[in-house]
Amino acid sequence: MWVLQCPLCSEILASASEREYLPEFSTCDCDRNGNKQPAYELFIGDAGKQMIRRNKYPRFTAEVMFEELSDIENVQLLDDCTDTIELARAMRKAGEFLLKSSRNGKR
Repeated sequence: MWVLQCPLCSEILASASEREYLPEFSTCDCDRNGNKQPAYELFIGDAGKQMIRRNKYPRFTAEVMFEELSDIENVQLLDDCTDTIELARAMRKAGEFLLKSSRNGKR
């Protein structure tokens, strides 16, 4: 038996007898609140590090660095995403969110 669990609340979202029958992703009720939750949010993680979270597929958390080569490092995917173009698009939008946030003084 294979199961797909929500990485936020650990609720079982789907199950199947074989891995290939599982959906690629599923949105949990804890993550579906009428789009009241922003797509990206900044928060303080372990050891006081500033983190960014993407709250819609493909979901991830990452450390905000604001360094010369990269603003986002140590990315941890919360969803199993095999589409590299979709993941790259999400990372680019995360960078745009960080730029907007730093201009508005939310950094």
